[in-house]
Amino acid sequence: MTNPTHTLLLALDASPRCVQRLRFGRALATLLDADLCGMPVLEPRFEPLPLPGCDGVPAVPLLYEVDPEQLRRVRGQVERAGVPLRWIEPGPEPGSAAFVRQALCADWLLLGQHAADAAMHDVRADLVETALIGSGRPAFVLPCGGTLEAVFETIVVGWKATREAARALAAALPLLRAAKWVHVLGPASDLEAEALRAHLRRHGVEPRFEAFEPAPALAGELLLARAGQLGADLLVMGCYGHGRLRELALGGATRGVLRAMTLPVLMAH
Repeated sequence: MTNPTHTLLLALDASPRCVQRLRFGRALATLLDADLCGMPVLEPRFEPLPLPGCDGVPAVPLLYEVDPEQLRRVRGQVERAGVPLRWIEPGPEPGSAAFVRQALCADWLLLGQHAADAAMHDVRADLVETALIGSGRPAFVLPCGGTLEAVFETIVVGWKATREAARALAAALPLLRAAKWVHVLGPASDLEAEALRAHLRRHGVEPRFEAFEPAPALAGELLLARAGQLGADLLVMGCYGHGRLRELALGGATRGVLRAMTLPVLMAH
């Protein structure tokens, strides 16, 4: 048996959903011929530092280290899942910043959808967006709810003639080749390009093409709805961002999918 030739980097936290993410990651790593690595994404906490002799003046927030109790819980989740992985210590730069730096040298990322209790577990609310845009690496994002299995018999690709969609498609190729059904949805003008069909055929993929041009305001929700109708196990799409002042301001379709996702989504920016 040869050593894995790729790396799947998993975001670890202390939430109960981390156990499911670990087990999903183990199966996914096997499908991708990847080494499964895990890294905590706990953010350092802030504590108010009172200023001596300054009654009535707001305290200065003081940054301190990652909560050791939370880190202990993360290790407990890994043990509970019983999933062997390569543990990566965050080092002096903890949290999302360290994860993004490590992600630059990974082939795929595995993240969880933002949950209402993220702050309770010292996880940034915008971790998914930060990792996708900060690293440029493709990421599998798992929904908070439901029972998930890394089985990809039916895959839906949201296609646009853009670099983001092309990166997502390239990242999904190992799974597309093994899938029973691949549905490519997108504007009719983009689907008519013979180059796309030829590219997929060269990789052993024979998809079904379907014209799909929803109103931009509901694009994400309608894409999820169509994926559900097709019985999809995975949605593949580009992650679109814009805005000079804040790059993490995502396009409407991306925000809609991240907000309402009910199945695993492979995204790339």
